Amino acid sequence: MKKKTRKTTGVKHCLECAICKEAILNSATLECGHSFCKCCVTEHFKYKKSCPICRKVLSGGYYPSYSLDALIQHLLSPSQLKRYNVRKSEEASHVNNARIGMKLDVLDSSGEWRVGWVKLVVDMPDCLPFLLVSYQNGCSESEELIAQNSQRLATFGCHT
Repeated sequence: MKKKTRKTTGVKHCLECAICKEAILNSATLECGHSFCKCCVTEHFKYKKSCPICRKVLSGGYYPSYSLDALIQHLLSPSQLKRYNVRKSEEASHVNNARIGMKLDVLDSSGEWRVGWVKLVVDMPDCLPFLLVSYQNGCSESEELIAQNSQRLATFGCHT
């Protein structure tokens, strides 16, 4: 059995999101240098525009770190990687509490992910609402009525 060294454990701990306490998924690095799961920090920014770790007030958003994402996936054990991939697929299809003006990712009819906006929420009795979603499709704007729980909708930033 391979013994974990303190150094390896420390590195893996540093690759953990301070918000959800899991391996960072779709990294979002802030201007202060701290990194989090993109969806976690997006949710945090709805309430506070500061770093959850150092509390620095931020003037900008966040930046993806593809190298960090690759490193995290490389360091995960097979069981951790399986959990990571489950989280990734759950996150991609998870749109809750949609409201007018909300940004989200939309899978268009040609299979491309686009940034979209909710123009109208249509509440349906005994089921999840439908969303009238608008998005740029090449040079034109498209509108579609899509069920909120559709696999074609994702939290903003998960695919774009």
